[in-house]
Amino acid sequence: MNSASRKGFEMLNIALIGFLAIVVVLGWSMFNMGGGTQYASTIVGQSDTDVAISTLESTKRVAAGDLAFSSHVAALQVAAAGGGCSGDRLWYCAGQPTPPEPNEVQFCMSEKTKALFNIYAESIKNQIEGASVTKYTCAGVYDKGYDLCSVQDSSQCESWSSAGIGGSIGIDKKETDITYSGTIPTDVPSNRFWYMYYRLYKLTKENFLMRAMQQGLQANCASDQPMADRMDGALKFAIEQLQNQFDQYVECKFEYECPPSSTMTCMNEDCDTPDAKQLCYKTSGADMVGLAGLTAESAGRTDKSSLSSRDYFQVQPSARIVVECIDRKFNIPSEVGTENLRFVFRAALSGSLECRPVDTTQI
Repeated sequence: MNSASRKGFEMLNIALIGFLAIVVVLGWSMFNMGGGTQYASTIVGQSDTDVAISTLESTKRVAAGDLAFSSHVAALQVAAAGGGCSGDRLWYCAGQPTPPEPNEVQFCMSEKTKALFNIYAESIKNQIEGASVTKYTCAGVYDKGYDLCSVQDSSQCESWSSAGIGGSIGIDKKETDITYSGTIPTDVPSNRFWYMYYRLYKLTKENFLMRAMQQGLQANCASDQPMADRMDGALKFAIEQLQNQFDQYVECKFEYECPPSSTMTCMNEDCDTPDAKQLCYKTSGADMVGLAGLTAESAGRTDKSSLSSRDYFQVQPSARIVVECIDRKFNIPSEVGTENLRFVFRAALSGSLECRPVDTTQI
């Protein structure tokens, strides 16, 4: 066979191989197209029960997101109210520490989270066809406790868990009805509410502001300034020292409700504190975690016998102030976008005119 014939034969073989390859590819494509049609038919033929279960899982995820948002908003509201359920909570009364105990703060966080969650959950039926959510009777708010949250380093206390308890989610899809009556759990991340509360709680129990203010007064005890001016300077010093007890993200400032030159009537306060509240998630069987020994029974109220009430008379320089500590580390989701956490509390403080060492403890 001459070279021209051999070359023609090789070209024929190459063409034949190419043709066979095209046939194989076309056959493979037709087979997979048939399989794809078969798979699509399987999806279209999914049972009503499967569709209902899938819808239920989607609804639970939406509810968990609403619950986390509710806890964020509750934290902003409770922090602005000084850890209580309203904004009239005194952390120092007649110069004595009277901060809200953990049980009181947990109760307010639970109640506000529950109220907000029920509002947002009501709208889920407008978002997901066939879904309905009943009102929840309780919201669990599981903080990480005093030991982890009262220290200056917040790294172990920048989130918590919440749970919706005592409600149900229903799905109605064609001929299928299913209901989920279990707990709705969620994480609440990037929020230092409990760090701010427990840090302030620890410092208040140690009478920090009173000691710092007294230290500021003693530093100028021989000054010729009027006492009101000296106390104003001492208060500014005390708030500066308070800010130093947090990390670099926290800024503290104050304003007067009653300046040092005020009358006795402005300073007289009712030092009674609220009675302990029963936490709904205790009675619901969803036990609290991380309380470090502070429970509804052990952390409920201040001993009223050790404090005067409205019979307290101003016999030394006094002032009532509103302290605001702003945490700028995180932007917290809110109903108006995002906000920094603002922890606000009131304090009725009194100073001493004596020029003598009053406290050997370092601030």
